[in-house]
Amino acid sequence: MTDTVVIDFSDPLAPIPWASFADGVAQGNGVVDELSGIAELALNKTLIVWVSGEKVNLSSVTVPSGQQRHLRQILPSLLEDNLASDIDDLHFAIGSISSEGQVNLAVLDRSVLEHDLELLNDAGLKPQTLLPDSLAVPLVNGAWSLQVEGEISYLRTAAQMSYVIDTQNLPVLLPMFKQADSQPLSLYIADNQRDSVSVDYDTEWRGQPVDILSSLPEKSVLAMNLLQGEFKPQSNMKKQWLQWRNVAFLAAAALFIQLTNVGLETWQLNQQAMEYKSEVKAVFKSTFPDEKRLVNPKAQMTQRLAKLQSQQDSTGFLMLLQQMAPALKQSTLVSMTRINFERRLGELRVDIKAQDYAQLEALKNAITKLDLKVELGSVSGSQGAYTARLMIRSQQ
Repeated sequence: MTDTVVIDFSDPLAPIPWASFADGVAQGNGVVDELSGIAELALNKTLIVWVSGEKVNLSSVTVPSGQQRHLRQILPSLLEDNLASDIDDLHFAIGSISSEGQVNLAVLDRSVLEHDLELLNDAGLKPQTLLPDSLAVPLVNGAWSLQVEGEISYLRTAAQMSYVIDTQNLPVLLPMFKQADSQPLSLYIADNQRDSVSVDYDTEWRGQPVDILSSLPEKSVLAMNLLQGEFKPQSNMKKQWLQWRNVAFLAAAALFIQLTNVGLETWQLNQQAMEYKSEVKAVFKSTFPDEKRLVNPKAQMTQRLAKLQSQQDSTGFLMLLQQMAPALKQSTLVSMTRINFERRLGELRVDIKAQDYAQLEALKNAITKLDLKVELGSVSGSQGAYTARLMIRSQQ
């Protein structure tokens, strides 16, 4: 951790002491009357909060290695007989696990943790670590330590194990704890209480009660973070994702709709292109029925028209075709089946097909009105269709 702020929140009703650290070195400290006074100081820093150890039960339980994969699920049932509260009302935090399967854990009422977090969050504080203040008592050479602070005393027996005891009951309760070795009990107590506290233990006075904010918590203590499971702090990335999730969903939906529309338009354009290609092929075949091989209708039509254009004179093919085009356009019920140009005679010969004879006459009359000479050749009828040939020449 680089920049860290530690606060003592063991008594939410009292002024809140704090200390700041950079690379583990103390930078400053102070006291605020309200939590909100620390919000700006803790911005973009790691926030560690000491909470009251009186509300946290530290204990251990042995779990076979084969069951440790499901540790969080089986812990409530393993401890149910030893806890007075309803299992569903409790929160379990798991510390270290020894090679022998001994699991250190912290248990506290879920409502207590939720209340503390609510107060912190309302003040704009997002702690990464919550620790019971009973683990702040230092251990010296692995020996037990007892810290007396007025009416409350803290007995720390291991890296992740401690007990909170009423000071007046120390002479009665302390002998119930049996230290494994004969090392003297490290005692931290104020001078004005040394004569008033009597314990049946070999003790070694280490000085005044240790300031909980004098240094950063040890790694073993940090491992007993109460913020586990559903209370585990969200990473910055996850916070940002939750903040922008709805916007991302809307953007994804908009992109999907846009891509769908583009895909649909592309399909429609492809369909139209296919239809246009079919129409071009049909026009080419009807205009040049003698062309048996169709590869590139556009290029082939250009070549054929160029050839015809090279053969035309003043009354050539293109001029006649251009002059009669309006009549052909109006006669939608008449179709061309063949077209040929007799250059020697300057005559355009068009084979046409219609459903009745009247339509043939109507086309002839329409072309005549365009100042062209038109002759209607022999007409034949078969299966309800009439075919004929028009001979078209210029009036000149």
